[in-house]
Amino acid sequence: IVSKQRNGPTGTVRLTFLGEYTRFESFVRDFDDRGF
Repeated sequence: IVSKQRNGPTGTVRLTFLGEYTRFESFVRDFDDRGF
């Protein structure tokens, strides 16, 4: 659940969903198979 302060600004957050772990992490554009 994501919430915000009632009178605060809205914005966009880029996330990646990891279905295997049922979690979200920060979006990383350049990801390779070694995990770097």
